[in-house]
Amino acid sequence: SNSRSSTMSDGGFMSQPVEEKRKRSQKQTLVPSTIKMCMGASKMGEASEDSCEVDGRFTTQVRLVANILSVEPRETRIHYTLEDGTGKIEGTVWTNQQDDELPMLAEKREKCVPGAHVVVVGVLKEFGGTKTIRCYDVRPVDDFNELTHHFLEVIHLHGKSKRAPREPVQQQGDVKQEGSWGGAGSNIGGGQGQQPMEVEANANGLTANQNRIYEYYNQNGQSDEGCHVETVAAAMAPYMNHADVIDCINVLVAEGFLYSTIDEENHKSTDSM
Repeated sequence: SNSRSSTMSDGGFMSQPVEEKRKRSQKQTLVPSTIKMCMGASKMGEASEDSCEVDGRFTTQVRLVANILSVEPRETRIHYTLEDGTGKIEGTVWTNQQDDELPMLAEKREKCVPGAHVVVVGVLKEFGGTKTIRCYDVRPVDDFNELTHHFLEVIHLHGKSKRAPREPVQQQGDVKQEGSWGGAGSNIGGGQGQQPMEVEANANGLTANQNRIYEYYNQNGQSDEGCHVETVAAAMAPYMNHADVIDCINVLVAEGFLYSTIDEENHKSTDSM
């Protein structure tokens, strides 16, 4: 893995070379994390306000699955206290009058009460030495398997960041491409007669199909709701089947290229933030 020169000192965050900071700030990324990892994050410095290093991985956003300890609604924001068994952090969602006109958003927030488990996507901030999270999305967990999946993904990415880089393994009928946890990026034991999975990647690390879907979201997902998966699947019908579209979307979400909006069926590109 790339060497990391951003470290935390007693006096605060230490800066990196401007060239490296500028290069990293060009891409929006998301890392599944724990609150403890967020508390140990190191800031990259002035070149990119929202970028930081979490568990050795550069990111502009984090995703948490946590329990709500308290909720404090205010005039222009909602303040949450969150914990996930590894630590506690304060989170803030900024609100506006237009939010009241979206019934699905209001319904989602009504479920985010003390004791509820939620998925949180946001940006780490630090004020007076205290880290908080500015939340883009807080949604209730509907299936508790999501907690297990989240923490398995955290463990997987933690181990991945600690491993030395190695050459991809490719055998006949068995193609493996490094991707998301359990997503479309891996095809193990393809078996005789199965078509090899697309492995050619673009400069952003995405396959041609993943990049096609990513560009579709960039061009068509400018509304607050973004694009619905079925709309994307219909648009991608000439290029791939429905299952492949869903797999590609799952990879794009896991790798931080997309994030959910009003529900798990609607997404937006992180480049639109």
